[in-house]
Amino acid sequence: MIFAIVAGVAAGWISAVSLIENYGFEAAAGQPQWKERRSAADHPAAPYAFGYFINQGQVPPPLTARHFVRGTDDEGSNLRPECLYEVSGTMPSARRWSMAVSGGEGSAATLGAGEAIYEPDGSLRVFLSAQPVPGNRLAIPAVSAPILSLTIHDPQDAGKPLALPGVKRVRC
Repeated sequence: MIFAIVAGVAAGWISAVSLIENYGFEAAAGQPQWKERRSAADHPAAPYAFGYFINQGQVPPPLTARHFVRGTDDEGSNLRPECLYEVSGTMPSARRWSMAVSGGEGSAATLGAGEAIYEPDGSLRVFLSAQPVPGNRLAIPAVSAPILSLTIHDPQDAGKPLALPGVKRVRC
């Protein structure tokens, strides 16, 4: 009897952790390197998305925000802390956005719309690097698999696919 209870609790815990970590991630339309964590109230994965953020020690984004993550560059190679990457493109029209690089122990570096330096044409260039570089920079943590995240708050075209920036490896 006790074994059955322990086995049931263990199976429930394992399935909950698995769902929190994996359920609700969908490839962004036309940009398969970016995965979107669906947290809209009408999406069945919303409770698991909120559980994911809480397990990471973060406050979940509001229901009107869209949260994207990726662990690879545009060529499909995993992000590595010893490399220099350029995140570039035009950000979607939204109230604001925030970008972070995380690994292991939560966010290592963050950048928001109000802090960023934009190019004259309105586009954005952010470098991911362990070493200082001029311009916008997010420090990559010294972990084997850093993750880049992008949260778009109140996008104007909330129901449509968003054009997200690319991530190009500059050098290793």
